[in-house]
Amino acid sequence: GRLEGGLCMPQEAFRVPVLRALVSLGGSARRKTVFERMAEQIGSQFNRYDREIIQGDWYTRWMNQAAWERQRMVYDGLLKDDSPRGTWEITPAGRAFLQQASENA
Repeated sequence: GRLEGGLCMPQEAFRVPVLRALVSLGGSARRKTVFERMAEQIGSQFNRYDREIIQGDWYTRWMNQAAWERQRMVYDGLLKDDSPRGTWEITPAGRAFLQQASENA
């Protein structure tokens, strides 16, 4: 169910990690592969609420948050909206956003 605010990583915190994962995977990857790369990169930041399984036997709360942020990134033009179902793909605008975020970090 829905958690009280602040108990898990906020949705917007997944924007840069999704983009970084995609770049490290060549710019395009299946959703589950993106999740695996993100877990390698930022998994130590997840708390017990983030790691809760909320669907099936593997789909966690953090994955759900990342998937919702992916949709926002499509709306913002950072990810392609015409990629095959289940495939996430970065756009040139997404690469520029990541570059700027890296410079400002």
